[in-house]
Amino acid sequence: MCAELRKNALELQFGMSELQIHEFCVHDINDILMELMHLGDNWNSSNTRELAEICHRRTHGNAFFLVMFLRELCSTNLLSFNIGSYQWDWDPAKIIAQTSATENVVEFMKNILQTLPTGVQKRLSVAAYLGNVLKPKTLNLLWSHISFTANDDDSVKTTGTSTSSDQNGDSANHFPVVDREAGELIGPGEVRVENGRSSNALDMFGNDSNLDSQSSVIKIMDRTDIGKDMDESPTDGTWLRIAQKKGLVERLKGETSTEYRWVHDKVQEAAMSLVAAEDLPALKKEIGETLLSQLDSNDLDSHIFVIVNLINEAEGEEGDARLELASLNQLAATKAARCCAFEAAAKYANQGITLLPDDRWINHRALSLELFSTAIESEHRCGLIGQMKRHYDEFVAQDFDVLEKMRAHTPMIDVHFADSADGWQKAQDLVLDLLAEYGLKLPKRTFPIVLSMLSLVKLKRQFTKMKVSDILKLPLTNDREHLEVVKLLSRLGTISYRGDKTYMVLAVLENAKLIMKVGITELSPSVLPQLGFLFSLIWKDFRLGYKCGEMAMQLLSKYNFRDAVPQTIMMNILNAAFLDPLIRLDTSLKKAYRIGTSIGDTHHAMICAYQRIPVQLAIGSSLDRVERDCRKYCAQMAEFDLVNLLPQNIAYWLASIQLMGKEDTALPVQGISATTTLIDWADKHKDDALLVATTQLLRSHLHAIYGEDEDGAELAIIKGDAYVKANPGHFCHFIDTFVKAVCLYTAARKMKRKKYLVHARKLHSNIKGWVQKGNPNVVHYEKFLNAEEAALEGDQPLAEGWYQAAALLALRNSFHGDAALINERYGEFLLDDCHNVGEATVRLAESIRLYREWGADRKVSQLEHKHAELWPRPEEIVM
Repeated sequence: MCAELRKNALELQFGMSELQIHEFCVHDINDILMELMHLGDNWNSSNTRELAEICHRRTHGNAFFLVMFLRELCSTNLLSFNIGSYQWDWDPAKIIAQTSATENVVEFMKNILQTLPTGVQKRLSVAAYLGNVLKPKTLNLLWSHISFTANDDDSVKTTGTSTSSDQNGDSANHFPVVDREAGELIGPGEVRVENGRSSNALDMFGNDSNLDSQSSVIKIMDRTDIGKDMDESPTDGTWLRIAQKKGLVERLKGETSTEYRWVHDKVQEAAMSLVAAEDLPALKKEIGETLLSQLDSNDLDSHIFVIVNLINEAEGEEGDARLELASLNQLAATKAARCCAFEAAAKYANQGITLLPDDRWINHRALSLELFSTAIESEHRCGLIGQMKRHYDEFVAQDFDVLEKMRAHTPMIDVHFADSADGWQKAQDLVLDLLAEYGLKLPKRTFPIVLSMLSLVKLKRQFTKMKVSDILKLPLTNDREHLEVVKLLSRLGTISYRGDKTYMVLAVLENAKLIMKVGITELSPSVLPQLGFLFSLIWKDFRLGYKCGEMAMQLLSKYNFRDAVPQTIMMNILNAAFLDPLIRLDTSLKKAYRIGTSIGDTHHAMICAYQRIPVQLAIGSSLDRVERDCRKYCAQMAEFDLVNLLPQNIAYWLASIQLMGKEDTALPVQGISATTTLIDWADKHKDDALLVATTQLLRSHLHAIYGEDEDGAELAIIKGDAYVKANPGHFCHFIDTFVKAVCLYTAARKMKRKKYLVHARKLHSNIKGWVQKGNPNVVHYEKFLNAEEAALEGDQPLAEGWYQAAALLALRNSFHGDAALINERYGEFLLDDCHNVGEATVRLAESIRLYREWGADRKVSQLEHKHAELWPRPEEIVM
């Protein structure tokens, strides 16, 4: 388990602290004994050395072993506090004779459990199969119905069984007893202080306060009294209090709590081992069936996992009993899925499927439908794709209507979509087929875009007139067929956007028309941002796009459509990026990612995770953090088999590693090395247009940062609008436009080539248009490019003013990476064009500081080497 946690911590990049508790040596144990007994510095350590050696031989230095062994020595008076001599007594020979070494904790605990009365042992062994929490109400119900504990009521009153190792004639009846006056259990060798304070020998280690009061009357219970007063029925909780005094269980916190829990899973495991292997199947079955028949509906629901596990493990069911058990597994699978425990849900659903007879699709259609649907959904959520496909193939071959099959089809759409670069085509074809079954037939390949545009214009006018709050006036509909059509249209829009864009407009349009005609569903919040995105993309009406996003958030707030949060935020980001600061988007994407992973919506959660990376790079988040997040998301995408997102995320990881200068770092996914170049990565995935465009964007960004302006300018001209065509309307288009313009302007100044200037000014004009539309994320871009234009024209004062304004605004709005770049370019302008070495030194030093804080160590080294003459060597500094 620890090894698995360490592996996951490395791959998923979550924090994990490990406290190493090594096995104690004899010297360590001796120190512990002296400390516990408060023996003081003047005590001769050799006096406890023999006891320490015995403890070490018996426990092998295991910390838990040691605690339980000392507790057992105290409870059996082999280690006791002598009131007369006011010191601890023990007889090494007696301890050796009456104890034995064991190989593991379970065997050790089993030996301790076997010193208890037979009735207590039986009850603990049964309780061990009911989970970590012991509920007296449930346990007492069992005692009166199962045969395993029958005819052993007197066993709690007995004095136990003698052990063969009791060579000194002392009884081995070492278990707690009831002090009737105090109403508490008192163990042998336990000190009772009648003013209400008590402690057993182990508790008294290091605590002399129990003996401070001269008015206290101290009694030591003799072992001959053991069991004398134990005439209570074991079903009244006495056995639980016995186990508590033995240190096996502990009462749950709370003044009114009557429930207990095992102090350690090894104690529970030891209690389980008390049952003979040949008796175990029958016992499990009897416990499970008793709980099933005796618990009321509320208690049955809370115990469903325990019941189903017990009966499943018992096996041997035949006939109708198999069908009943299959139904129970379906109940457990459904509850596990509701709790987002999808691995458990898949396990229960699969167990239920194995219990179904061969004629399941003829005579048990309803149960088979539920089990297969739950299995397919759960297997998809936890990444068991191969297993899911096998169940899907069998299920869809059956004669069910389309509505009954939707729980299986929906995960398969996601699987197709995530399958490969062209997986969107399979997903799109499946969606179109399903819509046709619902009566909504759309052409399979081309569609007259003009017709959909005319309808979209009408819808635009309608939404322009609406207030944000008007969306809340629409009725809420729960019609399942309508909901499934909305889901399919929503998926069609997303798939088409990723693919050839054929159905992107039509799918969103049809969905929006359904909202206005039929009413609100749980997926309406995700449809509205898509509609707003079209308004922004086609008409550049960013305000209306933003308004649609606000409508979506109003619906989420009013109806608490939690399942719609990841997809809604994912789509809304495309609108919000035009009018909201990017730093605010990072918070929203993080929220959507967390909610998506918690509810099992891994597809949209990982899209939100992928969107976070360019946002983090844009706002200058620590590159170390970006790299860790990339690594974590890559591992999760690989686990969830999201092969269409993984290569793009890896591209961002490669870029961050190159900025950090950490080529010795490897990515534990697909054997990726940090020495892989973005060009090589794009060539490997040349059929994925979006990945190729993304790598080109990142290359342009790196060219701008490293001052490779001519290469960046040529790449900008060659790729043209490749990114916006592959990913239309995405906020990364801002970044792509800016970094291309940076390279083009600088190359135009240095190389005096008109073609660079023409392209640079075109990109500059685009950014000006976004600023005029109110985009807060590109204002510093515009000011910087204004400076570059002024520098090109030779207007130094004007250029300086724009450079200063751009640097200040970038830093104020948390674009730290951009601020570093702007300060660097400004410093070099001051150095090369203005010959102002003093101010240039200040600006370049600020650039280095910002790059260093960002984590771009390679860039820092480049700048320090390039401008080494600006800073005196250490030996030149005069103090």
